[in-house]
Amino acid sequence: LMAALMSMGKGALGGVGGGGEEKKDESKKEEKKEVTEEKKKAPEEMKEPAEMPRGDYRVQVHILEGRELIPKEATGVGFVFGTDSTMDPLLEVQILGQKKSTKPQKGTLSPIWNETLYFQFTDMTTERLESEEIVFKLLDHNSLSSNTLTGTFMIDIPYIYKLKHHEAYRKWIALRDPEGESEK
Repeated sequence: LMAALMSMGKGALGGVGGGGEEKKDESKKEEKKEVTEEKKKAPEEMKEPAEMPRGDYRVQVHILEGRELIPKEATGVGFVFGTDSTMDPLLEVQILGQKKSTKPQKGTLSPIWNETLYFQFTDMTTERLESEEIVFKLLDHNSLSSNTLTGTFMIDIPYIYKLKHHEAYRKWIALRDPEGESEK
């Protein structure tokens, strides 16, 4: 599965900032100098400061496509190669208790969603942000009964926040079997 863009930004809710005190110009200059020196030492991918301050956040998840997905049959037994089986995949994303999903793609094992899901959070504490994760669930849509879970992936919010520009851009994610047995 490809999650093309997962980004999160502090104060991205139309300029809404966090609940901290304003710093004096001198301390801002000193802080900027320290961050610049840290960036020189940090690996290329993680050049942003790691601190996740309290405040308002907007998380954007752009889901592009999935490839060579492996469906489950109605019995819950894994897909058997050589059979004429497809699925109606949709991807559900859960962040800090909010769930959103893509539209199901009919009869394919290589869906193209190209959908962006937006999540907004207000007054988030540092502790909560640092202890949470983003959960991806690949489901086989069934309009007559409940959807079938076919794969999962989880990533810590601090990991995304620490990446350059707070985003994982054009990254493929490997889904795990929901029973935890293997990667897909």
